[in-house]
Amino acid sequence: MNEFVYNENTIIKLIKSNKNIIEIIYIIKINKKIIYILKNAKKLNIKIIYIKNIINKKFDYIKKYNSIICKIKIQKEKKENLEDLIKYKEIKKILIIDRLQDPQNFGACIRTAEAFNFEIIITNNKNSTKNSSVINRISNGANIFTKINYEKNIINQIYILKKYNFKIIGLSTKSKNELPEELEEPIAIIIGSEKNGINKKLIQSCTNTYKIAMKEDCKRDRKSTRLNSSHLVISYAVFCLKKK
Repeated sequence: MNEFVYNENTIIKLIKSNKNIIEIIYIIKINKKIIYILKNAKKLNIKIIYIKNIINKKFDYIKKYNSIICKIKIQKEKKENLEDLIKYKEIKKILIIDRLQDPQNFGACIRTAEAFNFEIIITNNKNSTKNSSVINRISNGANIFTKINYEKNIINQIYILKKYNFKIIGLSTKSKNELPEELEEPIAIIIGSEKNGINKKLIQSCTNTYKIAMKEDCKRDRKSTRLNSSHLVISYAVFCLKKK
């Protein structure tokens, strides 16, 4: 399956990671980052095409807002066993997303999770959005670098996490407890869907649930604390992680 990446920093990261998935780089405008990409792409024998005249209206929009387009080949990754990841890769920070439908929100979650070094995202196999070109665009290509496990039963995954002393933290507007100043790893943070938040069974499986302290005038808009501002919610929670 082919996808397109438009973010310069993501393309640089792809080149540095030597993932060998870049097929073609289309150059629209030249700047310092593009020169760096060109220099290293030539070393890797990546095909480079310079785009001067774009007639198609869709590409007119792309040309206006981007300097480069990178065509990549996405290979379907094999799902790794969660217990093996904990044992052998020593993961300490996990994001669990419950029944998220909107691909733009999902892309924002992936982008934030990758930025804050979450080692894996766990989400539902059903009633959740799947990786797509929209998610790739919204996440600025972070979905390429982030492991995502789609699970039939998230509760079973939580049992495994608890076996290895993970604290399961649910972020919910219904919680009476405000998010503390410090959270300790290993930790799994759960955020819920746009409409219903976290489902009851997952709430019951949490070590603790917290709400984020907000101004009174913001509390009226309950959606603001769900996935519509998911990247901010995750960011706030991560900043509360105890620094070791």
